[in-house]
Amino acid sequence: YTENGGTTGKLDLSVPWTKKEVRQAINKAINREELLRVLYKGRATYTYVAGYYPGLPGWDPTWEKRFPEMYGYDPAAAKRLLAQAGYPKGFKMKSWLFPFAGAPELIPLMESIQVQLREVGIDLEMEEADVVATVLPVSRDRKANWYIRPGIPSKKAVEAQIAAFNAGKATPHWYEDDTIYKMWEDLLQITDAKAYDEQLRKIGNYKFDSFEIIPLFDVYIEVVVNPKIINDWPFSGWDGGDMGHTFLISA
Repeated sequence: YTENGGTTGKLDLSVPWTKKEVRQAINKAINREELLRVLYKGRATYTYVAGYYPGLPGWDPTWEKRFPEMYGYDPAAAKRLLAQAGYPKGFKMKSWLFPFAGAPELIPLMESIQVQLREVGIDLEMEEADVVATVLPVSRDRKANWYIRPGIPSKKAVEAQIAAFNAGKATPHWYEDDTIYKMWEDLLQITDAKAYDEQLRKIGNYKFDSFEIIPLFDVYIEVVVNPKIINDWPFSGWDGGDMGHTFLISA
């Protein structure tokens, strides 16, 4: 959704998390340390900005240092932010609940977030849904207001992530507004590598400062093999973030 009007004219200002204070409150209600320890057994790293990764263009090392103050777990601060935004008693919101191949933790993750949000007065109602039949088409048509949902992006080029999540070039429509779209258009006109990196970082900081989503974890693909059967599995290059090159497995 873009600003009220914008490119779609479909922003519903009655949705509480159209307010920046509410988005920050939701983030500060989440105990990421507990989720990482209990659900992921420590085998994940924190996400600071969706679509950005250390070592890729646009990365800002200050995000890690700034994250605890801006996003860190603080229920009291979350309640204050909700009150400032006009929701001293919280509000109700909905979430789609669905299984996803390769991410079996999604359902217990959302149930855990439901409990944590309840502590600050946000009542998260779960609605079981099918990804293909409901979640994707409703999101694609920009009719998903009042719902939150887990997202499972894969590591790929940063500009491709922005195109999908923030510039309306794919189905997710995570966080879109006129400012970020203009920065995206400007990015496409840049040919100098240094300037391109700076523009990506500018977009990343805008996303970070806007509390665009609830960033949680980068979870790595783990493969268990029997060394008595599998001889080798070489990766000849980056395949876009998903598990690939299976044709190179030798036994």
